[in-house]
Amino acid sequence: FPSHERAGLLEVGFQPGLKNTIEDLMMHDKVLVLDKEGSGFNKVGLINAKKIALVVGPEGGFSQSEMFFLKNLPNADTVCLGNFVLKTETAAAAGMAMVANLFYC
Repeated sequence: FPSHERAGLLEVGFQPGLKNTIEDLMMHDKVLVLDKEGSGFNKVGLINAKKIALVVGPEGGFSQSEMFFLKNLPNADTVCLGNFVLKTETAAAAGMAMVANLFYC
């Protein structure tokens, strides 16, 4: 049976605009952008990632130009939580749970 241990520490932050996040996102091995048109969460591309950023948009979603920018980051993938409209804080919690599930379940 697998051992059960406490998950690693998650850091949650708020960035008031994408211009402030460029340098931070590039310091991550993988950037997961929540998008209703994204793919499902999977471990491919995450298996060697030590530092993962989960990007959650504001209420109403990202603008087209913001989404274009995020999708074109070299270390980014878009991921979907399903065909749901969620509050920002709910989407953040659900996204973190999905990432944790890949590594701890």
